Amino acid sequence: MILTQKQSDRRRTSKPSLMELRRTYNQDRKTLLTSEMVADTAGVPLWLEYQVEIRVPVTRKDAEKILAAFSKLVDHTYTVEDVEVRLKAETV
Repeated sequence: MILTQKQSDRRRTSKPSLMELRRTYNQDRKTLLTSEMVADTAGVPLWLEYQVEIRVPVTRKDAEKILAAFSKLVDHTYTVEDVEVRLKAETV
């Protein structure tokens, strides 16, 4: 069986992405929590929030800020340990 990169990535982790969490939240509550709302709450540009959603590597600080904002909006705590977030390598 040949796996696409996306399928291969999903097999390595069972953690949901921020996009999956946000979409599930919207479906479960029949509401509209947008990426823009998360970015505004986090005080970051929309493009940065979207990078977290599509698993582009970001700094730990940015990821934590965005997840804290999402957590506040959904009234449930999410951290980089709970969500599939790609982090940039930290330099010393």
